[in-house]
Amino acid sequence: MLYKNKREDVSVVIPSKGNHKYLNQCIKSVLNQNYKGTIKIFIINDDPSKHLVLKGYSRSRQIITINNKTCLGPAKSRNIGLKLARGKMIAFLDSDDYWGSNFLNESISELNNNDVAGTCCLSYKVFDDFSTVRALRSIVKEMLFRIYAYVNSSRLPRDLPYLTQLSHMLFTRDKVSKLKFNINLPFCEDWIFVLMLLKSENIRLITKKLIFFRFSKSSNTSLNNLASSKGRSYRKMYNTMTKLYGRSMNTFIFWAYCKML
Repeated sequence: MLYKNKREDVSVVIPSKGNHKYLNQCIKSVLNQNYKGTIKIFIINDDPSKHLVLKGYSRSRQIITINNKTCLGPAKSRNIGLKLARGKMIAFLDSDDYWGSNFLNESISELNNNDVAGTCCLSYKVFDDFSTVRALRSIVKEMLFRIYAYVNSSRLPRDLPYLTQLSHMLFTRDKVSKLKFNINLPFCEDWIFVLMLLKSENIRLITKKLIFFRFSKSSNTSLNNLASSKGRSYRKMYNTMTKLYGRSMNTFIFWAYCKML
């Protein structure tokens, strides 16, 4: 199989489902990175009704497509990519988001120059479906991100994974290879993944906007698509945080955030 031939520098796992309307833009943003090393993209197609066939564009920019036989959800799809990846570094990019051309250069520089397992940057917001509440929530979150980066030496507090977004992050693969995304939760599985990593590792906050994060009706992060089961997921997240770190100001911030959904 192609993905076993060579260990790439960066593995990029992109779960995709539905009409894949933004997938091409997402892939191009990875292929067009200023970073000169090898990149391998794993497209995990979670829509069995739409078979995808995508080919690598060059020897240093390869695309591997995995078509799920049944709909597995984003957590299982990411776990498949995590298992296949062989890169020194790994990123999980949602198919409706896209990187700025210098995302990898900036993130890798921070990763290499600091004793951390991952990085998380800020983003430009792209609103396909604008909501005042969503916009205000994004502003508050960015303000908290910048405050904590300043007062906490650019390191993410262990009890506040809420400040992260998976598409904004780059990880050292060896540090996350033994972790898994929780397949039993329809929401928060990405934050719990980060929370588990923070038990023993550090994540560096980058106060530069290096990606474009899309809010759309089809996005799992859209208010319009939050299912009735979201309450259980967020309670699980909150309970896990308080079990690890007690009731702190940061866990209160997460509780308040949940009330804004």
